[in-house]
Amino acid sequence: MALRMVEIGPKALRCVSPENVVFFLVEDSNSPHSIHGYPANGGIFIRDYEGEFAAINEAYALAERMTYKHALYNTGFVGAKIVVCAPPDQLDKPALLDAIALALKTHSGEVYTGTDLNTSDRDMQYLSRHSPYVLAGVGSAVVPSAATAAGVYGAIEGVLGVDYVRNNRFLVHGFGKVGRRVAEQLKAAGAEVLIYDVLPERTDGAGFRSVSGNPIWWTEAFDVLVPCSGPNVITPAIIRELTCSSIIGATNKPFTDTVTAVDHLAEQSILWVPDFVSNGGAVIADSIEHHAPDVFQNASADAVYAFISALVARMSRRILEQYKWGGGMAMNDILTDIIDKPPTEPLCGLLFAANNESPNPAGSGATR
Repeated sequence: MALRMVEIGPKALRCVSPENVVFFLVEDSNSPHSIHGYPANGGIFIRDYEGEFAAINEAYALAERMTYKHALYNTGFVGAKIVVCAPPDQLDKPALLDAIALALKTHSGEVYTGTDLNTSDRDMQYLSRHSPYVLAGVGSAVVPSAATAAGVYGAIEGVLGVDYVRNNRFLVHGFGKVGRRVAEQLKAAGAEVLIYDVLPERTDGAGFRSVSGNPIWWTEAFDVLVPCSGPNVITPAIIRELTCSSIIGATNKPFTDTVTAVDHLAEQSILWVPDFVSNGGAVIADSIEHHAPDVFQNASADAVYAFISALVARMSRRILEQYKWGGGMAMNDILTDIIDKPPTEPLCGLLFAANNESPNPAGSGATR
């Protein structure tokens, strides 16, 4: 199998599979955490882009975003991303994953990957049979999308409180594998939940009130927006029409222009928990899987999700208190401060292991 690879920048590869599918493997080489010798980690992100320029720019932006998450939660990784420039529904997935396995092999353990937009747990099971550089809970009770959802719910409850969740209305934007789980957790906690998806059929019969038929979904009445869809969904124009009080979700880079968005949100007194804080659940699970593999394989999914939820809740509160979100430090200052701080605590995966030295039998109480 011939995989064409060309270096297009520092730690950035343009790869072309034998089926002529283009993908980019990008590491965040600018991270000061690289000096610790950490490997890079980030999921496979598949999207139909207008051109390669848009795809490579997104790969760099998402890899940088991954670094923020890894640094914030002290996972023992730096950021990376594999961005596939192709229509998701027209791909020969096994052939693509074979090509990605070859690209990972060239890095000899310096880069790990997992599931992301338009990739599934089944894809990761296939890839793990062809590459040892996959972190996706394969063979364990832990599901990456559930780990992400646990973090999002932890951020919501940690910042807003249980009583707020119980007495307010949430709009979950994106009803895929993460959005569905977040919506179910919110509903179980007593919240009223609206759901929206660009594919309305996803929301049929889901047991929630769907607003997918409303092209101006942001004008619906809700208290908290929970983005769980693709990036660049929320424009400055949408923000100006929002009447909600908070935005807390799973979407990486939810705004088309983050700097402008932060200013508008502050003007409208809308609280935003930054995405790299609220959607850290999967990278926390990756840290456990990589740094404490035996504990991870034997731990119950519920124990992992509870750890993630508590850690993200605590971090969300700390970030908002420390940086006085909405007034105080500028966005770039906050990010720089997070990235530049050297690790001062044990890796989060090892913290979980220290509290779970005698784990429950695999799958005990697990939800897949």
